[in-house]
Amino acid sequence: MTRKRLAIVILILIIICTLLTACNGKLKGDVVIKVEGEKVHENMFRFFCNLLLNQDEGLASSVYIEEMTIDEVKEAGLNFAKEYYFRLNEAKAAGIKLTAEEIDDLETQFEKDYESYKESDGKEMSKKEFYEYYYGLTEDQYREFWLNWAIVEKYTVAIEEEIVVTEDMQKSAYDTYYDYICTYNLTMLTLDIKDMTSAKAEEEYQLALEIKNAIDAGNDFATYVDKYCDDKTLVESKGDIDYYPYFQYSYPEVHQKVIGLIPGEVAIAKTDDTIYVFRLESIDEYDELVNSDTLKDWAIVYQSNKMIEELVKSDKYSFEVNEDVYKACDISSVVTDAMIYWQSIWAGEA
Repeated sequence: MTRKRLAIVILILIIICTLLTACNGKLKGDVVIKVEGEKVHENMFRFFCNLLLNQDEGLASSVYIEEMTIDEVKEAGLNFAKEYYFRLNEAKAAGIKLTAEEIDDLETQFEKDYESYKESDGKEMSKKEFYEYYYGLTEDQYREFWLNWAIVEKYTVAIEEEIVVTEDMQKSAYDTYYDYICTYNLTMLTLDIKDMTSAKAEEEYQLALEIKNAIDAGNDFATYVDKYCDDKTLVESKGDIDYYPYFQYSYPEVHQKVIGLIPGEVAIAKTDDTIYVFRLESIDEYDELVNSDTLKDWAIVYQSNKMIEELVKSDKYSFEVNEDVYKACDISSVVTDAMIYWQSIWAGEA
């Protein structure tokens, strides 16, 4: 799986948070990790795992299709903790601080979230109950994490502004993040066949064949998008859509057809729920993207991630894991709730 820097945003979405409880009945639990003397308790470690699962669809998908085990999720949480604390120490060593205005903005967001979601089952929760219920943390733990994360991100921005992008760097970024950069420019329409009888679905497939033949004959694709497509976004864009290789995990039937096309060719792909009719217009590969703003931005991400990886691999800061506590720490409920969340998202996209 391609490694990308986790871009956690401060927008707090209560619906994706999971109820986190300590293994031994205490909120914080035992100490799992020590970083430069900083103690990371079980509840914070679960919070890290929860963040990863709810922010990284690729990670969640790997768990869902059983390519990744719970132990491997824990290992990812351990790696995140190391990266987070190492970057935080680097930021503080560089003198990075939040301004009073930046702190006030975060504090305002915290208060807004509490006011919006403090009601549960007709009862108003105290702040202590609120943070424990939704995040499994104390209020201080929660606030400290997001304030520190803002410092880390501020430091990252400062570092990235100093990066001078070269073509070699762009090529390395393209090769590393190919699945997210290489772009197949398509014109597409979709026909919804969900819950249809097999006979009715076959009628829709025959319609798709008629549309394909008409487009192959030179008729305007956009006319058919406007007339038949059931996807409002595609209708609004006149069928224009950027397809990236990483879509293969969500749309394998479409992917198989897309990668076999040459520009100008039209194809049909069918799933249990949808029929896709699409034409490949062009492919933006390295030669088309070099020195574009898009590839330069990815080159900066690549170089920044390379620097982070070198930092994490170093022994610049101490990182001690209490193996007994780590092995005993149960994150099964975190994983289960994340799977329920992502299944609801994937069902909505189907």
